[in-house]
Amino acid sequence: EAEISLRLPNTVKTAGTVIDAEYVENIWDHAAGTVLIREAGGVVTDMHGKPLDFGHGAKLVKNKGVVASYTPELHAEVIKAVQQHTSFASPA
Repeated sequence: EAEISLRLPNTVKTAGTVIDAEYVENIWDHAAGTVLIREAGGVVTDMHGKPLDFGHGAKLVKNKGVVASYTPELHAEVIKAVQQHTSFASPA
């Protein structure tokens, strides 16, 4: 039993600059779990709080990382913490 699940991208440090890793999640790793969690009242988004977008082929190219939480309230806290403690810029 878990209340949260995090799958966050790694960062790469080059010449003193932290950049996003190039890895993009596969839809088959998250589609079924996303349905189950949402049906149970949980929330699944990317690390910026955006819903996962399964409409762009085999990869979640419009999302960065995956955050799943047991309740909407917990999810808001987790997203806030992730944004405070990662070096990834929020999308425009």
